[in-house]
Amino acid sequence: MQCVEVALKAGQGAAEDAAKGQGNLFGGDDEPASMEIATPKGLPPLPEWTDKEKSEYEKEVLGYYLTVNPLQEFNEIFAMVRTHGCAGAAVLPTGTQVVLTGTVTEIKIGTPKNAKSGKANQYAMFTLEDTSGSVRSIMWADAYIKFEEFIKSDTVVVMRGRMDRSRSAITDSPGEENSPDGNFIVDEVFTPTEAPKKLCRGLSITLNEWGHSTETVETLLKVLRESPGSGAIELSLNLKDETTAIFTGGKMTAGVTPALYRRLTELLEMKTAWSDNSVKILRTAPPSKPQRNGYKRA
Repeated sequence: MQCVEVALKAGQGAAEDAAKGQGNLFGGDDEPASMEIATPKGLPPLPEWTDKEKSEYEKEVLGYYLTVNPLQEFNEIFAMVRTHGCAGAAVLPTGTQVVLTGTVTEIKIGTPKNAKSGKANQYAMFTLEDTSGSVRSIMWADAYIKFEEFIKSDTVVVMRGRMDRSRSAITDSPGEENSPDGNFIVDEVFTPTEAPKKLCRGLSITLNEWGHSTETVETLLKVLRESPGSGAIELSLNLKDETTAIFTGGKMTAGVTPALYRRLTELLEMKTAWSDNSVKILRTAPPSKPQRNGYKRA
């Protein structure tokens, strides 16, 4: 937009010069006029847009990201902390605890009809969207007053809460079919960078006697030693006789980070009939008093 005025003036000048040349229609120089007159002069040098700016403008104009999806920057963190994709979470049973990641869109702020005097009244309804799809989300009043700063369009977030399908299965609207999709009731919100520390207290690691060699176990211990920290490490060993030995309460700890989670997953991941994941997150406890109908439980 900084160049529009210069370009318009250049175009106007070119049109005027072309009009003056009409006198040569019946004679004169047959050579075509130089196109240099249409080249704008003095255009200011403009820096190239950053990836963030490109993604913001693409979403604003096109409605979707074309060049860079802002979620890609946090892929490693999201793979570690989330429990489901947004699309998959939408059909989970009522009460299922989930951690979802994505961008906030389609925000609507409301006030309950039965709002009580002296209490925070506003709540937020919005869509949380990731690469798998989206889920309708509600943040009741007591959570909204704490996490209002995150409820802005295209903010990248990590959210913990629970699914609620009690109001989504039946609709009275004519012409609309019953929807299987649930609402995501949001209790907590984190930035991607703080989410691992807030949501993860350790790792549960599963080894298979028939699939993981002694060398693999030695590599595992080496990787854990290279990531010092206080996160709890729980080890399980699936034996050939189809029993499982579980080792807990030991002194083994590690710094639970997205990089460590990725390294261990790449080292140990095996698709078996017993388990799809060799490395799982030990999660911190959700809020002891989740919200209901806009207010905390008494």
